[in-house]
Order: sequence, then C-alpha cells, then structure tokens
Amino acid sequence: MNLARAVRHALLALATLSAACAPATSAKPFSGRLPPFAEHARFAVVGDLQRTSLLELWRESNDAERAEVVRAIAAEKPAFLAITGDLVFDGSCAAKWEAFDALTAPIRDAGIPVFAAFGNHEYWGGRGVDAHFFARFPHLDGRRWYTLAWGPLRVVVLDSNQGELYEREWRAELRWYHETLAAFDRDPDVRGVLVLLHHPPFTNSTVTGDEAHVQRDFV
Repeated sequence: MNLARAVRHALLALATLSAACAPATSAKPFSGRLPPFAEHARFAVVGDLQRTSLLELWRESNDAERAEVVRAIAAEKPAFLAITGDLVFDGSCAAKWEAFDALTAPIRDAGIPVFAAFGNHEYWGGRGVDAHFFARFPHLDGRRWYTLAWGPLRVVVLDSNQGELYEREWRAELRWYHETLAAFDRDPDVRGVLVLLHHPPFTNSTVTGDEAHVQRDFV
C-alpha cells in the first residue's frame, strides 16, 4: 500500500469512529437472473445510494430522496438495475450494509436483477471488506469488472478505483476492457455497448471533478 493510500485509509478510519458498526448478520442478496430481452423494455441506472455522513458537512442529507428514488425504480419494474458504486458510506461496516439492505428492499422484493460497480466507499477499511459487497451480489462470482449481455445490448461494468487496485490488477482490467470492446465491435449481433463505472470522466458536480485516469484509460 502506497503512502497516499495509507493516509486516505487512516482518515477514513477516523471518519467511521462515529458510526455504529454492528457485527455482520445475514446479507440480503439480489437476483442476478436477467429476463429475456424485449423490444421497448427498460433498465435503470443509479449511483451513490450511500447515506451522507455527519462528518460531510458540505453535503446535503437526502435520506427521504434516496428512499423515494428506490421506490420509484421498484414501481417501474425495469428489466434490471445497475448501481454505479458507493452503495454504502463505509464498506467495512456491517451496519451500513444492513441499512442498504433495508433501503433497497422494494427492489429486492420486486425481484429486479441488480448489478453493481465498486465505488471508492466500498473500499473503506481496505481490500478485506469486499465480502460485504459480494454477499449482496453472489452472481458476480467475485468479479470487479464484468459484462452483461441483454439482447443486442452489452453492458461493461468497470472498477475505476485505480488507487485501490494493485498495479497488476489495473493492467489486467485495462487489457480485458480493450479486448472486450474490440470483440463487441466485431460481433454483428451487438448493436450497442454501455460502459458503467463510478468515477466520472467529465462532470458538472460542485463536490468532485473530472477524473483524468478515467479519461486516459477508459474514454
């Protein structure tokens, strides 16, 4: 672990001291079974469902709005839902994951398949905390980057946390990514490709900025 990463994890550890992190209980997994493709069917994409920390004074608190978004997605019954990272505030905290389970219960109850990317918050606590993530998504088989095939659409889900991945992992992901896009370009049955990841290459956000490594390596 490099110095910058060590300092970041130390600061994040201090941030979690105010959180009530209960021992792990049974996870509530999502379905990963995609329905057959149908013309005019729809899917949904959402990101950053984590609860705002009391220490993040510069961010708004949006508990009611997050719950409303989740209920609206469940009511629409999309073919599947993709979550682009930051599912929880602290990926090492079982209590935060239990709150996520409660928040997303309408989607789970509706039987909507769900797939997710790793955000930076999923890495809080280091690499050993990913069991919480994969317990909710057993259909990912421990993969941090992967593809979905739904009719003529291909969805590529990436792990854009360059600072958290080992250098060999980052190189392997980039090689896989370029080979995957090339294979899709050669396949006449593929009519569209959607790439999903957590860090934005370009954004008009007032609390984060453009991500140069995503521009360089993925865009």
